Amino acid sequence: MKILKGVQLDSILNKRVRNCYIKTKGDYMKIQKMLYAVALFLSPFVLVAQVENWVYRYNGPGDSEDCAESIVYGADGNIYAAGYSYDTEGYDLLVISLTCSGTERWVYQYSEPGDTIAIAYSIIYGSDGNIYVAGRSVGSGTNNDIIVISLDNSGTENWVYRYNGPGNDYDIAYSIIYGLDGNLYITGSGTGIGTDNDFTVISLTTSGTENWIYTYNGPGNLSDCAYSLIYGLDGNLYATGWSTGIGTEFDVTVISLTASGSERWVYRYNGTNARDRTLSIIYGDDGNIYTAGYIMCPVYDFAVISLTSTGTERWIYLYDGPISSTDRCNSIVYGTDGNLYGCGHSIDSPTGFDGVVISLTTSGSERWVYRYDRQGQPMGFEELWSLVYGPDSNVYVAGYSADDNLFQDFTIISLTPSGTENWVYWFNRPGAGNDSARDIVYGADGCIYAAGFSTGDGTDLDFTIISLNPGVYVSEKTNYAAGFSDLHCYPNPFSEKIVIELQIPRIADSRQKSVVNIKIYDVTGRLVKKFSRSTPYDLRPTQIVWDGKDHSGSIVSEGCYIIEVEDENSTSIKKIIKLGR
Repeated sequence: MKILKGVQLDSILNKRVRNCYIKTKGDYMKIQKMLYAVALFLSPFVLVAQVENWVYRYNGPGDSEDCAESIVYGADGNIYAAGYSYDTEGYDLLVISLTCSGTERWVYQYSEPGDTIAIAYSIIYGSDGNIYVAGRSVGSGTNNDIIVISLDNSGTENWVYRYNGPGNDYDIAYSIIYGLDGNLYITGSGTGIGTDNDFTVISLTTSGTENWIYTYNGPGNLSDCAYSLIYGLDGNLYATGWSTGIGTEFDVTVISLTASGSERWVYRYNGTNARDRTLSIIYGDDGNIYTAGYIMCPVYDFAVISLTSTGTERWIYLYDGPISSTDRCNSIVYGTDGNLYGCGHSIDSPTGFDGVVISLTTSGSERWVYRYDRQGQPMGFEELWSLVYGPDSNVYVAGYSADDNLFQDFTIISLTPSGTENWVYWFNRPGAGNDSARDIVYGADGCIYAAGFSTGDGTDLDFTIISLNPGVYVSEKTNYAAGFSDLHCYPNPFSEKIVIELQIPRIADSRQKSVVNIKIYDVTGRLVKKFSRSTPYDLRPTQIVWDGKDHSGSIVSEGCYIIEVEDENSTSIKKIIKLGR
């Protein structure tokens, strides 16, 4: 594990302060936002780092493969992750809930009698307060069925829905969403009669009743699959994946449906007659569609395609790494800054590949490319599976990276929106083997949560969830001298008045006086108040009381402020928080 050294900015929120001054969750969230804002003001003097809050690992009864595929932060403040666990008979669908402090709330496992495989690939927390997971399950004589399960937030099963396509073969759900209309939408692949696998979208009510089923059989009458789905702000559905063309193998396929299941349009794109696929789709704040994956041109390139909401192609972006070989995008997000961010991998040698994050404008122009090669060796493997754009305006990416022995380590990377690396976190498993993060979320509590697997000591792969505090930290390598080491500000946070207490540093010449300036800035860098003291060198500790007013006598707004104390030889700063009166 790699942690950057630093002094934590929010250390002022010690236990006493939390208990005495932060009275509501709303106050705490306000303070968190203030702490994020102050980082912008202090940018010449800060670095961003992370602290591991906790690591949760679950080893199933089979001492074999257990893995989390998807994670969500519930509106109730708890964590929910879904995947699978191997018992003595096969793979069971697994859902685990934790508190945000990492305490296990409950474990739910699903397996029908004789069911050798049940796996969840996607989990959501519905607006109705229930949990919904989707995946696949081998039924009795039906091979793989699409499965959707609803749980309440205490882990009690509400209902189970299964779909066995007409072809009675391999049916699977990769994604589930909760629509703005209060219905569930599931996307994946269902087997048709004489049509192989068909691109499939299913709508259910929150009580598990089937509204409709939509299937699409491509012109090649072979394998078709929907991999990701969104509910647009325009009230329509957009699903992305691939479909077999005539003589073109897999083509990128995006299909739009109304919420009632009527087909609006079908978009297809063929690279150079190979297996082109898209794996992620988003509906941008600008009303356009963005889908990402990989396209053969003439080798597989990291690909992003933009469409209008009516299905018209706006642009196609392709990235071919330093070695003309396989590059791919696994996930894409639309940042609140109005830019696109995608992650995946890019080949850097005949025997290895790098994790890659690429940012684009909404017009398709490349802003920057970030490549991560942990060991800098040609045989290393790095893959980034999922990313999120945080409310702190940083990008957080999850996947795996190769250690010195070429084993995969669970990896999380933080980047600024300009592509600068903030920090890299690795989790080294207790057992010799591979570890990987599969999904990542940014919680409403300001923490990062990533889910995947890690190798245990004699337990094979364990279902793993890791929480990080991405917080802001002040660098120890500033140019500040230590002359005001006795600078204290209390109470902090404060509502009406705050005491600024300082010890004037000793000066060499006792005949001189030291002029000390105390300046108070808001997070934009605006000076709101200034005090000056001209004192002899041996002055005892001095107290200054700030009443929360600026130079004009107006009460300043609640927020985060910076106190800077300086004389001719040294400077110190303190972060303070003003709450509403």
